[in-house]
Amino acid sequence: MWLTPKLVLAAIFGTYVGMGDILKPPLVFAIMMLYGYIQFYLQYLPNYISVTIECFNSLNRIQSFLLA
Repeated sequence: MWLTPKLVLAAIFGTYVGMGDILKPPLVFAIMMLYGYIQFYLQYLPNYISVTIECFNSLNRIQSFLLA
């Protein structure tokens, strides 16, 4: 779990260099800062998705009960 953010950043930088661009320090620090901001939200994304699916299932069950 602790290695995943570093691997994601390495993949981002590797893709950027693989596309033929040159890494510069301001760009690297900006990408690292933005990734640090969204890392918290990406960590809980699977939980949000499962809660949303459960909510839709519950609403469908309530609707079918009320229409019966």
